[in-house]
Amino acid sequence: MDETAFYKAPKSKRVVAVRRSKNVWMATPTTSFHMTTIACGSAAGFVVPPVFILPGKTVSLDILQGVEVPGAGVTGTPTGFLNMELFELWLSIFAAAVPPTVKRPLILVMDGCGSLYSSAIIEHATKLQVVLVCLPANATHLFQPLDVAVFASFKGKLRVLVNEFLDEGEAGSYSIDKATAVSIACMAWKGCKFATNVKSGFEVCGLFPLSLVNMQHRMDIYTRNGTPADIRLAAWLQAEPAIRREILTLPLPATKSKGRKRKTAPVSG
Repeated sequence: MDETAFYKAPKSKRVVAVRRSKNVWMATPTTSFHMTTIACGSAAGFVVPPVFILPGKTVSLDILQGVEVPGAGVTGTPTGFLNMELFELWLSIFAAAVPPTVKRPLILVMDGCGSLYSSAIIEHATKLQVVLVCLPANATHLFQPLDVAVFASFKGKLRVLVNEFLDEGEAGSYSIDKATAVSIACMAWKGCKFATNVKSGFEVCGLFPLSLVNMQHRMDIYTRNGTPADIRLAAWLQAEPAIRREILTLPLPATKSKGRKRKTAPVSG
């Protein structure tokens, strides 16, 4: 189980333009809100219908009409992010969505976000026969199957569909409303081959089937991308004197003058 945002404007990049062009630009969509998609799938390829979280206390009917994924839900929180109350409700949705033929307890692999956990959450999961397994902090890009194998395809579909929306829209209209965002997210969900990719993600991460070799390979990716130890040491040796002098060394305390300060100044006559 994991969450992902709807769409982020692309960062600036190099483009091909006519020489001496003074103003090179491109149309990019904007959203005045944050929308979260809750995704969940199993190592067997079973996919739990997504839940889209919008900011607000109510959801209008025109938004619900754009939901094209069977079983998907739309709800709201004050910020559009997943919170503890909604996570408790989602656990019930998750437990009910998994077929009863699947042996309990269910193992739910998630990131280590502490804002979603409490004694009430653990008790509720226990009643539902769900065991929460938290991945190491700051390591979801290495061991979270959805991050590794699903979300890249999903977001790629989102970008394509958003660009199509721009091409088909009225000139100068680049704002995406909530109903359009949900509709685009549903189309991207159906086109990202979620079931196939999530199975591959579990295997690549070494979660199922359990594989220490695959897990170590994921860790090696992190290690290889890090700065070599000898370079880190050399950089520190160069910066150490300046750090000691400017940061670690406390200034001398101010000394008070023992003499009496003059309160008058001589005036020449």
